[in-house]
Amino acid sequence: MKLTLRLILPGLLIWVIPFLVGFFFYDANGKLATDIFLFKSVMIITLVVVVSYASIRSFRRVDSNYTKHALISGLVWMALLLLLDIVILIPMSGMTGQEYIFQIGLRYLIVPIISTTYGYAATNAAGS
Repeated sequence: MKLTLRLILPGLLIWVIPFLVGFFFYDANGKLATDIFLFKSVMIITLVVVVSYASIRSFRRVDSNYTKHALISGLVWMALLLLLDIVILIPMSGMTGQEYIFQIGLRYLIVPIISTTYGYAATNAAGS
């Protein structure tokens, strides 16, 4: 149970924080109020910062197998992000599945890449 919560809660934050940041870029009518490229850059940077923070925090309770833990965490987080987008974001935005994958979904590969990189670095630093 604790392990599940330690995986799910960071995944929820990884989704919620960029989602909330995104609201600041839309007007009251739901239209993007800024340049699309600025918006996308800010969203990617926000995602990288939140995933990096979650990855660092997740290693506080891990004492071995950092890379394995990091890969599993990253894949679980990515799956959770995709699921939440399918349930919430896609219906809100009216995107097709293909539009979603091209515009957002592929970017979620950042999540396991970052977490696994942190895990690999932690493994090398610990000498395990």
